[in-house]
Amino acid sequence: MSTPSHSNINSLTRTYAAAIFDLAEAEGGLPNCETVGLELAEVAAAARADRLFSEFLRTPIVGAADKDQALRRIFGDGLVSDLVLRFLLVLNKKGRLDQIEGISQAFTQLLWERTGRIEVEVYSARPLDATLAEVVKRRVSEALGKEAVLRNRVDDHLIGGLKLRVGDRMIDASVATRLGRIRESLNTSGAEAVRGRADALIQD
Repeated sequence: MSTPSHSNINSLTRTYAAAIFDLAEAEGGLPNCETVGLELAEVAAAARADRLFSEFLRTPIVGAADKDQALRRIFGDGLVSDLVLRFLLVLNKKGRLDQIEGISQAFTQLLWERTGRIEVEVYSARPLDATLAEVVKRRVSEALGKEAVLRNRVDDHLIGGLKLRVGDRMIDASVATRLGRIRESLNTSGAEAVRGRADALIQD
């Protein structure tokens, strides 16, 4: 399941996500929620990957009845669970199929909240290898008391080290930041030294 991006989540997508989450949990607990979350993510991924499918979901030109039949043909025969198919049909009826991306992301957020997981964006100068990613995940998980789900982003401006974003908090452990602090400290120390020499000359 992909990590959620806040850009597509709003009050509407949260409402729909909460509705199907409650139904999924009632039918089979959190394991069923995991399954439903994966299916929603697959539908959203298909919309991102296939321009025609994305247009089909968004266009008002195709009537609701025709979309209903198409959705049954596409996702019937066990491609997704009956719950997810019924949910897609409800979205179609409400004219909200174009919100599937945000609903999927909001659903994932709900699932992570219930299972003690948290998204952590890790910015690095180059992609993290599996070993380093596992070390970062373990340390961040221990610090936060939750299972960290890492999203690695490459930042060409970083010399080295890492920057972590947890929710609205940015934790900067990059080399560039450390160098900046050293430079600031040197500048401050240098200015103090100049003032000291000036004071000494005045006193003489």
